[in-house]
Amino acid sequence: MARTHVAVPQVENAVPVDDLIQNLKRDIEIDCRMILQRAQVINSAVRGGGFNIGFWENKVTEVRKTQITTYNINDLKCLRYRCAVLSQELEEFSKKLS
Repeated sequence: MARTHVAVPQVENAVPVDDLIQNLKRDIEIDCRMILQRAQVINSAVRGGGFNIGFWENKVTEVRKTQITTYNINDLKCLRYRCAVLSQELEEFSKKLS
């Protein structure tokens, strides 16, 4: 039986899957770090216990645990969206404290 070689067509601006996964993981890590930094700023600005930083740290920890063990592009995109939602919720919460 003769072997046939199939050429994969070149796609303009294509990103290898491994690179895409690593970029998403890096972006999620950056997003999580920014959320935690923002939570720390809010926590230091709020006196009298009106802010529960542990709540936000737990949410970010959940995302990070999933991000570390996930290599599915769609799941990583969902985690990135979850970071955006957490960031928005944190901003909304901080506005209510002002």
